[in-house]
Amino acid sequence: MTTPPATERDPRAQPAEGAAEARLRRVERELLDAGRELSCLHRELEAQRERSKQERAEREELLSVVSHELRTPVTVISGYGKLLLSEEVGPLNAEQRKFLEESQKSCRRLDAFIEKLLVASEASRGHDVLELGRARLAPVLQGVAEMFRPMLDEGDLRLSLDLAAEPTEARFDRVRLEQVLANLVGNAVKFCGPGGSIEIATRAVETPDDPLVPRWVEISVCDDGPGIAPGDRARAFEPYVQLGGSGGRSGGGLGLGLAIVKRIVEAHGGRIDLEERVGGGCCFRFTLPLDAPRPQESS
Repeated sequence: MTTPPATERDPRAQPAEGAAEARLRRVERELLDAGRELSCLHRELEAQRERSKQERAEREELLSVVSHELRTPVTVISGYGKLLLSEEVGPLNAEQRKFLEESQKSCRRLDAFIEKLLVASEASRGHDVLELGRARLAPVLQGVAEMFRPMLDEGDLRLSLDLAAEPTEARFDRVRLEQVLANLVGNAVKFCGPGGSIEIATRAVETPDDPLVPRWVEISVCDDGPGIAPGDRARAFEPYVQLGGSGGRSGGGLGLGLAIVKRIVEAHGGRIDLEERVGGGCCFRFTLPLDAPRPQESS
């Protein structure tokens, strides 16, 4: 039997095999480089997470410290107010008694708010716990207006109430609503010049005539101050952002007021917007529910 001749290796295949090996090595290097880059990005992400965690812890600690530090002076102020109201150090006329009583109301509001801050910092909650109930709006709005009376008189400012006939009630946490209004009115007082005006108004939000569609009331706080520059309005509710008026005047503070306002409104299920007031100034509008949310039907 004749043995078949051995097949000779095609010399043209050698360059092809060399090119394939080169491509394989190149792909391996690219995968190795990509792995290194991915590992680097992962380390950067972990570092960012750790920084965010540390910043969050520092802010919670700051919240706790500030809350504790506020409690003592509020207690002292309230104590002196009670002493004066008792008339142990001298008689009061009717106007003096009214001013002291309003001061005591503000101390109680602030003390209740501080208590909630302490609970929030100790529990490290991510959400606001609200004590919701259906109540009349007018007494709350009128109470906030009265609370600012000394500051309004001092700044030669006028605050008016324009309350719609309907709705007269809404579903809200009274302490938190007072906090929202105090922030918004306080900002207006801070930026309005002498002779300026502020208006608190309510109106029903139009909704379809459908019992399944939630109903809302809108509350607005408008002023004729310098307003906020259009380019800055989108950042108005961001935490730690301080925005001055169009004239550049800053109101000071930590830049947390409007961020807290937004969080409280959204915790109620509502929303808040900032608009330019016709004729100049700012107009903050936020919504509150009129009724409790309806349970969703299971499918």
